[in-house]
Amino acid sequence: MVFKQILFLFSAGILLAVANFALNPKRVAWDPAQLREGEIRLSTAFEMAAQHQIVWLDARSQAEYAAGHIPGAFLLNEDDWDTLLFEFLNNWDGESPIVVYCGSGGCQASHMVAARLREELGFDEISVLHGGWGAWEEANP
Repeated sequence: MVFKQILFLFSAGILLAVANFALNPKRVAWDPAQLREGEIRLSTAFEMAAQHQIVWLDARSQAEYAAGHIPGAFLLNEDDWDTLLFEFLNNWDGESPIVVYCGSGGCQASHMVAARLREELGFDEISVLHGGWGAWEEANP
């Protein structure tokens, strides 16, 4: 008897949650084109590059980087962080804004690299390219 009551309450709760989600006029619509915090579109990166030099950081694997990358981009990923960070810092002017990208819009590597640069090194001017390498390839066939 108790099991049936628990099952009934659980089912009723799920039903109410689904109804609330479906009928709530204030719910936020999911949009894959919507920017997440810290992201910029490729067009914004091009505008930034027109005003001053930006630095591209590729957060993908070495194999993906070797297969193709944004011209002038530095490789900086989680797997080889210590080695690649030293190389990047030796070549960066210390002032240019940084744009990090990874494979696609669903990739988290660029967000992880950007967060690590902010937290560990205190860098402020870091953005993540919305759509990643896929957005670059689409715009530059």
